[in-house]
Amino acid sequence: MQSGLHVALAAWVHSQAGSPGFLACPELPVPLQLVDFAAPTSMDDLNRAWEFAELTNGELRLGSPARTAGPEGPLWTRHRRLLERMEFATRSWSDSEDAEFAAARAVLFTDGQGGFPVPSPTFTRYQEYRGLHTTLLEQGAGPEELTALLAEWVVSGHKAAVESALATVLRLGLRSSRPVAERERAALHEDLLPTTADHRWAPTGFTPLSAVDRSTWLEGRASLEELDRALPPETPREVWESWRANRVGEVRLRFVALSLHRSWFSVEQYAAQDWRLPDQTLASAGDGRTGPVPAYATTAYLVEVVDLAVAPRVEEPAPAPDPVRPRGPAWPGRVVLPVGRLEPVVLRPAALGTGARPGTVALRPAAATSAVTVPHRLPQLEQVEAGRRAVLLGHIQLLDPAAQRRRLWVTDVLLGAAGTPPPDPPPAPPPSSGAFLVGLGCTVVPLSPNPSPTYTWAP
Repeated sequence: MQSGLHVALAAWVHSQAGSPGFLACPELPVPLQLVDFAAPTSMDDLNRAWEFAELTNGELRLGSPARTAGPEGPLWTRHRRLLERMEFATRSWSDSEDAEFAAARAVLFTDGQGGFPVPSPTFTRYQEYRGLHTTLLEQGAGPEELTALLAEWVVSGHKAAVESALATVLRLGLRSSRPVAERERAALHEDLLPTTADHRWAPTGFTPLSAVDRSTWLEGRASLEELDRALPPETPREVWESWRANRVGEVRLRFVALSLHRSWFSVEQYAAQDWRLPDQTLASAGDGRTGPVPAYATTAYLVEVVDLAVAPRVEEPAPAPDPVRPRGPAWPGRVVLPVGRLEPVVLRPAALGTGARPGTVALRPAAATSAVTVPHRLPQLEQVEAGRRAVLLGHIQLLDPAAQRRRLWVTDVLLGAAGTPPPDPPPAPPPSSGAFLVGLGCTVVPLSPNPSPTYTWAP
């Protein structure tokens, strides 16, 4: 994939996904192959897991490119340093609240290889159904189709159990964040992190897990004008404009928006009011630019270019000037009249009416012409139905029932469950240059620390 094009493609997918926050793109598109990072089976899978963690936990700042190797290290290193420096108010959970939090966390995470927490199969299935339901809602699916999927989500996707666990974690986290911070600090100890011969990293998972199979990705096409309009105002445009130059055309692509999951990081920790830093420094200024952790990635955008049909813009030359007629005034300030016949204005006495005064003259009436009234029309905005953003912004291939079944089947296979195979095999994908990570959807970390003056603090 050509550098510069990836910025506009990431902006287009970002607008299709409707992700909150801002967009950050790497300076160059990064080739990437997805595997189930929760269950690597070879050294190649471990290296891919480390690469994915590095790419999605780098230095992210509003208005700047996404960088993987910042001076302060990846997100897990910066997060651990802040956790080690936090001073907490003298408040803690009760024994029953500790047990309630442990039960809720057991629904969301399980111990992976090496004992490091990874998203549980229950949470993974929930996210798969959630992503599928969101896609169908955006594509304007009918109420019968949405109702059927919602019923299956409740039964097979553990909707009630997962949402209850998420609500419990959020509620307890807002009361006191110390147990969460201690758990995350212990999980990020260097001796507990996964390792290869050269690297250590904190695992970062993704959903939908079915994205491992690229035949489940959405396919669409967009013109270069649509790509240009999709760029947010805070995203640097220089690289894209340098690539586009005077090109016109369109691009066909397959794409997927991955939701990122980290068992070792919770943004609610930074919104809590029961901790402070000893030297009165900021963890985040709340503007997405300042602090050790100004923002973090919540979504990763992967794109595979199927076909790129562009050509230089052809501009018609301006017509040659008339050699007889001069272009402008021969002298400054002098008006040049167009070539034609001039007639003097003839004055004649006007017919005296009731209120006319003697000696009144009027201009000779002009030739009679038919008056045409052009009504003033206000621009009419297109009436957009709710939930059809992806269809209106570009040409998106809709998910049919067979594609929906395949996504759920791929997830079950990767989780080790005996799923029902889809009725029809997917068509062979057309040749392409491979999949690339083109951008990250980022969320600003709130202003922190923000210690409450009503809490009791140790002297």
